[in-house]
Amino acid sequence: MQQLFNLCSTAPPIDPYEQTDNFKVSEGRERKGVPGMAEKGKGRSLKDRLVDLGVLVEKDEAHGSAQGSASAPGLGASPSTASSTSSVDRDLVNQLLAAATKETNDYTEFMLSADAMSGVIPDEATRLRAAFVASKPHGLTLDRILAGLAGSKRVLDGKRSEFEGVLSQKVDALVTSKQKQAAETRKTIDSKRQQLSQLQAEITALEQAEAKLGAEINSGQSQIEAAKTNFFAAYNAAITVLSSNEDKLRAQLKGA
Repeated sequence: MQQLFNLCSTAPPIDPYEQTDNFKVSEGRERKGVPGMAEKGKGRSLKDRLVDLGVLVEKDEAHGSAQGSASAPGLGASPSTASSTSSVDRDLVNQLLAAATKETNDYTEFMLSADAMSGVIPDEATRLRAAFVASKPHGLTLDRILAGLAGSKRVLDGKRSEFEGVLSQKVDALVTSKQKQAAETRKTIDSKRQQLSQLQAEITALEQAEAKLGAEINSGQSQIEAAKTNFFAAYNAAITVLSSNEDKLRAQLKGA
């Protein structure tokens, strides 16, 4: 199922119902008709036997060969017959159908028998009726065919459950876990931003304190310079007075 999940990127185109000369459906599985169909009327063509049964009416040979170029539906039908969606993944449809019809049942055997008639009965509706009429003598009924079809649907539902399990794991690995990491990263970013805001507020407060201190320093330096200037001016004046008095005393009192 993991491979089914990665089909689009890893798997090459696969046609599990590719018709070959041996009527192969998938590797190791031989396409078989309803038991006994090939035995009844041995030696005569399938077309002749169907005409005998009243299922097929002989038509103009040229008209019949023109219709014979049509593709055969049934198990080997194009996925476009099952879905009108233009974007459907053909390879994925083929793989799912291969898985659903891998186990032989009345539905798969009947459809393979009908596919085997595609060369002589191009029309699908006529081909299905012909295969059904030819199968009735062997005990095949519509109820048995539909029961087999229901079994194939159950297999397909099982594949869906497996895929949903893988999908859930992928969602957890590629989305949910990343969302958790993104949420944690966002919390870390918000926390850092809050720390940054707090640091910015602290820086602003410190810058204001620094500016205040700078103003106080300038004021102190101005006061000191003023005091210094005033002191030395007074000092010089006082020295001048004393020096003048000294000169006077020496002059007036010398030799008295």
